[in-house]
Order: sequence, then structure tokens, then C-alpha cells
Amino acid sequence: MNNNKGGYTFRQIANMYDISLTKNAFYAYEDKGSIPSAERITKGKTQVRAWSIADLPLIGEKLGYLKKPSSTQIVSFFTQKGGTGKTPLAFQFARTLALHNIKVLVIGLDSQETITNILRGSQETDSLPENIDDLYDDGLFEIFKKNVSLEDAIQNTDLKTLQFIPENAGLAALETDLNHSADPLNVMEKFFFSPLKKLNQFDYIICDCNPSWGRIINSVLASSDLLVSPLKCDASTLTTTKTFFGLLADFEKDLEYKGVNIQKFVIPTLLENNKLSRQVLSYYETRFSNICANTPLKKTVTIDEAQILQLSVLEYLPNSPIYKDLISVFKEITDVIAFLNGEDEPSKDTKDSKNKKEELLQA
Repeated sequence: MNNNKGGYTFRQIANMYDISLTKNAFYAYEDKGSIPSAERITKGKTQVRAWSIADLPLIGEKLGYLKKPSSTQIVSFFTQKGGTGKTPLAFQFARTLALHNIKVLVIGLDSQETITNILRGSQETDSLPENIDDLYDDGLFEIFKKNVSLEDAIQNTDLKTLQFIPENAGLAALETDLNHSADPLNVMEKFFFSPLKKLNQFDYIICDCNPSWGRIINSVLASSDLLVSPLKCDASTLTTTKTFFGLLADFEKDLEYKGVNIQKFVIPTLLENNKLSRQVLSYYETRFSNICANTPLKKTVTIDEAQILQLSVLEYLPNSPIYKDLISVFKEITDVIAFLNGEDEPSKDTKDSKNKKEELLQA
């Protein structure tokens, strides 16, 4: 959903992508054809240049702060507790990548369909369709069991670079089927991730996991390039971390025979301005020092407001403090991916990032 029907001006785009160029320097990119040509719209008595939502990914690719990986990366957002900001963060990361012309496929893994509803938007209607099946979108179960093709299940958003496979009630049936599979850990890789990579259409596959262990989640984690775990800065989440990372360690031990090592990245979220919240943050930074984001994400309504509009904070309110924090965290995630793949060195403005990524390989 685009809340800027009139187009985006230079100043808006500069704020969105944290660009320090002058207006003339930015316009020079347009004149050279390095970025799309703008429409000329009338504001008052003058004409100004304005770019459409379709132009933004190409501008982001040229002048933004996130870069494409050299190969398709699977990033899973998973924490064994609800209310940590996992789904909003997965959506923000996915859409921000897409606005940098990085092709993203989101796979929701929660039968509540939270991230699917964000990506798809409201489907409220005054009456039922003639065919009740039209209310049901094919998802992972239909691909696995009913010979629905991946291409047919993938749905579009308002950005060509952002697509998704819908969640539906069939996830419960898929979970049951995996209980009877001879090799359940390999199912996601065999039936979904490997075929998706062969399509050569996506730079990132982002999985928004439900907060419960199960066959599907195990299979996703076994195939992921990076596990991102948002941890809320409150006592309730803190008490679950020991159990969660204990289970994760046991799972990794079971995977040793496959040579699988789950790379992890922790993001402290929903930080509040009180003593308890800061104490929990300090615990996370100490306990997970080698895999913890340098920038905690503060509690704010800005992310929720942007999500309601199906927008990234980049589009909705780029001057907000949380946007600067999101920039830092998203750079760190992509830096970790790049380092683990032997690509470019981490960006110079990420504090102690090189040491952190070296420790990741030993975590």
C-alpha cells in the first residue's frame, strides 16, 4: 500500500535512504540515467521532480545502504516466545531489502497468518464469493501434498521485489505429515528451498517462524543460513532464553552428523526507559556478546503504525529515531551474511563488527 500517491521528492528520498548528496548531485544521477527519470509534478507555482514507488528499488540499489548477497540466503526469524517483535521485524527487514532492489520471498510459518495479512492487506468483504475455495490461498501444504507449483503459490505485493507464499491452516496438516516423513529435517530443503533457489529469482528467503518448536521449524532451522532471534527486553522473555538456547544447543548437537552449524544473531527489542528493561538488555549484551546486535530496538508505535499501512519505516517515517536504529541492525544482519559467505568486509560504521563476525564462526 503506497501512502504517497503524488510521488517522492528528492528530499523525501534522501531521508529514506540516508543519502548525503546535494540535490544537484542527485539530479545528475537522473540525467546520466543511473536512476529512473522522475515525473514533473506541479506544487504551487513550480514544478518539482517526483519518483514513483516503482522507482524506489532502483534508487535504493544505486544509493542505498543494503547490498545484494552473492547467492540466495535463507534467514529465519524465530524465538520461542510471542510478543518479542519477531513478525514486525521480519516484515520491516523484508520490505527494506526489497526497497534496495534486493529480491525477497517471505514464507510465513504461523497458521495465524500474521505476516501474510500484513503483506497481502485486508481482505474484508461484504459477501462471500460464489466459490468458497476462493477465500483460501494455496501455501506450503498444497505445494507439498497437492502438486501445486511453487510459481502458482507465490503472490505479489505492491513492490515487484517483494513476494510471499501465504500461510494457511494447511500448516497444521504439513506438520502432521512431517511426523511420518522418513527424513523430516530435509523436507523444507528438498521441497521448497532447493527448488526456490533453482528458480534464481530471489536474493533472500525470509521465514517468519511461529514461536513453537516442531517439525517444520526444525527443518527450516536446519537449512537456514542465519537464525535471527529478537529478544524482548523484559523479565518474561529473559526467563525463557535459557530454555530456548538450551533447546537450540541440543538441536545443533543432534545435527552434528549432518555437519550443520546454525549461525545465530540476537536482537534486543522493545527496550523501555526503565531500570528493569536496561538490566535485561545488559544481560543479553553480556550473555550473547559475540552474536548480539550493537543497537537495541526501543519500544515505539512507529513500527506498528507503518505495519498497519503495509509500509516500512523507511517509507513511513524516515526521520524517526527508530529508523536510524533499524538501519544499524539491518546493516549488521547483511554484514553477518556477507562475512559468513566470504564476501566483502563488514561496513566501517558497524562497531566492532569484524571481531563479532569472526566470533560468530566459533559460536
